[in-house]
Amino acid sequence: MTQALSDDSTDLAVFEHKKRREWGLAVLAWENRDKRGYVFENGQLRVLVQAFFSMMRQVDRPTEEVRALHETLRPELDAARAEMGSVTQPAHRKSTSPVSFDDQLARFHATFPKGFQDEAWVQQHRGTGASRRVGAHRDPSVEEAQQQLDPAVLDKRVAGEEYRAIFDSVLALLGRTDLVPASELAVLRGAEPGNQRALALMVAELVHGSGEAGARLEHFSTSFHRTFGKPPGWQLATALPTLYAPDAWIVVRPAMFRTQAKRMVPGFSLPKTPGAAAYRRCLAMAQNVRSRLEEREETPRDLLDVYDFMRESLRASPKRAAAKK
Repeated sequence: MTQALSDDSTDLAVFEHKKRREWGLAVLAWENRDKRGYVFENGQLRVLVQAFFSMMRQVDRPTEEVRALHETLRPELDAARAEMGSVTQPAHRKSTSPVSFDDQLARFHATFPKGFQDEAWVQQHRGTGASRRVGAHRDPSVEEAQQQLDPAVLDKRVAGEEYRAIFDSVLALLGRTDLVPASELAVLRGAEPGNQRALALMVAELVHGSGEAGARLEHFSTSFHRTFGKPPGWQLATALPTLYAPDAWIVVRPAMFRTQAKRMVPGFSLPKTPGAAAYRRCLAMAQNVRSRLEEREETPRDLLDVYDFMRESLRASPKRAAAKK
């Protein structure tokens, strides 16, 4: 029998793989007699068979950090627990039914009856009226990004070879949002001066380059890989341009887009390394969701609202999760 685990217990825990620390921290979503399902910081579900249980070790982290990770991963944990450990199969095989757009909208309104104008939405996701800033607040992050990544500011800093200042501001900005998991930021910490310069120039090109968005993203990914020895995660590669231009870009959270694609783009696959073609498909999917919302007289402010709508509405339905137990 498969057992879903509740993160409401007093025994909150986080884990890491002994040999794959680059995967980041993970939360145990479910377990049965011979398998365990872990959701990692980037939202990916990884299933380990019994022979490899010992490869996952519990790690100590501050309680606030652990609770924040559980909350950030809640949509992916809900989905994994609802499916009780099933692994997404290719489109031609039998798989769980995709969530319809009507279901998504119903789930959204169950929590936010007035949609994007709901007071709870505006406070929780935009940050208006909140007593303190948290990572889910989009407005302060957008404001900060548009100040720090303003072309005049970047040009002046690049001309003055203030690469460390650009690097530090980028790291600080991303660290204050919940859009990029810590595992994707880890490769940047402690970067050598030469790599700081390279990243500063990469960011300027990604955000303000003259080419098409997908091509700029792929160039960033290739340059990042060459500089840091590994490709960037999808969220790291897409968060900065989205925060600077949230009407034009979308943050690609892989697990979320794979779930959304079950209904909209059957057979969709998202490569591990960010690339132009896959990004264009994700952007088109987000724009399609926005259009569908507007057809229903919902008014997302930007694609960050669309991103948060997808995360909220793709959470597992309580009734469905209960029925699976």
